Amino acid sequence: GVRGSLQSEVDRTHRDGGFVSVSAEARVGRHRTGADAGVADLKTGKPVPHHGHFRAGSVTKGFVATVLLQLEAEGRLSLDDSVEHSLPGLISGNGNDGRAITLRNLLQHTSGLANYSIVKDFDQTATAFERERWRHYEPEELVAIAVEHPPSFPPADKDDPNPDWEYSNTNYIVAGMVIEKVTGRNWRVELRDRVLAPLGLRDTFAPGDSPWLPRPHARTYKRFPEHRDVWTDTTLRNMSFGGAAAELISTERDLDRFMTALL
Repeated sequence: GVRGSLQSEVDRTHRDGGFVSVSAEARVGRHRTGADAGVADLKTGKPVPHHGHFRAGSVTKGFVATVLLQLEAEGRLSLDDSVEHSLPGLISGNGNDGRAITLRNLLQHTSGLANYSIVKDFDQTATAFERERWRHYEPEELVAIAVEHPPSFPPADKDDPNPDWEYSNTNYIVAGMVIEKVTGRNWRVELRDRVLAPLGLRDTFAPGDSPWLPRPHARTYKRFPEHRDVWTDTTLRNMSFGGAAAELISTERDLDRFMTALL
């Protein structure tokens, strides 16, 4: 049945991926099936909680894109608008040009903008993780890190059948800034009022500078290159460096509800 096959897949992913914990939920109509593997806490061995909270990471981008598309549907912006139109002077220098980048380029990762979280080490090494762990970042700071580097390619034309493409968190940091410029309100507030509240997603939110996860939750761990044989607990951290690209906290059920409504 569904439950047995889901559990076997979760077990395989946990084993092959070398993860501390894995949790999944499948839904067919109204019937939900959950499966977990591993432990929620390496010290206590507690099991992975059902319906636990987790950092949704780059799933945040789908929420932010939805808000931007709502604003386009309301005629408050166009996907063909340049970044310069909303945010004059933000993207310039080292071959970067906000006049040539459209909002469509941002959402589709066809802008060529460098990925700030690749060109700067925020958490790839233990040293960087401890240095950055509690730090607050403004979106302008994150964009400034990106534009210190030349773009990977010129922004793609919307009619290009085979556009250059490169995943970049910078695109969605800028998208969040556009939402604020157009509405006069922070992207977190717009997201709450436009998507989270109407859908009743009570367990999904942007934590801002708060490093905490609501209970229940599994702890998160990472193996850093300095000591590959040790799991470092990375659960608590300031996620403002992820911002509109990766800040949200959510649950399996909330993400299922959001994606169902969106699709």
